[in-house]
Amino acid sequence: MAAFGITVPAGVPAIGATKTATLATDADRSGGTSGGDTLAYSVVVTNSGNQAATSVVLADSLDPLTRLVTGSVTTSQGTVTGDAAAGRPALRVELGTLAPGASATVSFRARVDATLPAGTSRISNQAVVSAAGLTPVTTDDPVTVQPGDPTTVAVTAVPRARLGIDLRGPARARARGAVTYCATVTNRSRIVARSVTIRVPLTAGIVIRTRPRGARVVSRRLVWTTPRLAPGARRNVCFTVRLIGRNGTVRRPRAFAQASNAPRVTDAVRTRLRARPGRIQPPVTG
Repeated sequence: MAAFGITVPAGVPAIGATKTATLATDADRSGGTSGGDTLAYSVVVTNSGNQAATSVVLADSLDPLTRLVTGSVTTSQGTVTGDAAAGRPALRVELGTLAPGASATVSFRARVDATLPAGTSRISNQAVVSAAGLTPVTTDDPVTVQPGDPTTVAVTAVPRARLGIDLRGPARARARGAVTYCATVTNRSRIVARSVTIRVPLTAGIVIRTRPRGARVVSRRLVWTTPRLAPGARRNVCFTVRLIGRNGTVRRPRAFAQASNAPRVTDAVRTRLRARPGRIQPPVTG
């Protein structure tokens, strides 16, 4: 009897495994695999020998640029023992016994990191299958002609959006008085900017008084988001603060803008404080 081109003696199990990958979620609708997308993997483990294979175990260390999706591991038989660390790179499935000619299928999903290092061209993954008394084998990508090779997915280079931000406010303001600033974020590219966020750190001496609709304060940062910003579009976010300090103190409010497909940009203004005029005391005469 032959398995994967090898003649198998009578009474010997022969384990082999294939792994395929498909794009399950195209988060940015780019048509290819890119940062933030989700891949669906399927591993088929087969005993092509003429004796049962026992204590069959599938161990898989994901590509370091991907993370296991919680609860996504399924198996046609056996027990998932390594899914407790979902979100980490490894999984383990104890398949148990495979009868001669039997197969078991393990499926799972992995999410590609949202931000990939420059020059990333592929995601690669290969599992290892072991069984009692047998030499462990690695999975094969059935799409290629090379036997025993990892399953690779080409990564598409997605064009990046380009943002600009302009923070405006007064050069001088009265200490402890209400001061209004406006941050304008602009999409300066020809593609849609997605998940755009403006952040304004509320550093020492800057106390928020009013915030724009939809904004929230998180860890002493004023945060405002919008799901998309069309090419050439801009959004204006105004907020009012109270600046605390002595006469002549300079406060430097700063605003940051970032998108899931655009790098961070920043702008700042300088506001010098002047003290409130003191109450004039009438002269004392005697």
